[in-house]
Amino acid sequence: MVAGYSHLWSATLRRQGKAWPATAPTALLVAELLDNPLLGPDDPSLPDAMLAYL
Repeated sequence: MVAGYSHLWSATLRRQGKAWPATAPTALLVAELLDNPLLGPDDPSLPDAMLAYL
């Protein structure tokens, strides 16, 4: 799960926090996932990490 989360950051945010074109659509999807009770059953810190992404 950590590899996927790391990829999320690197694939949608450039260095110094600048956005790629995929950043906005990805952020919308991440926002929808925050309400999903299946998010992070093996890693309870994942919802907080996703919130930090936003």
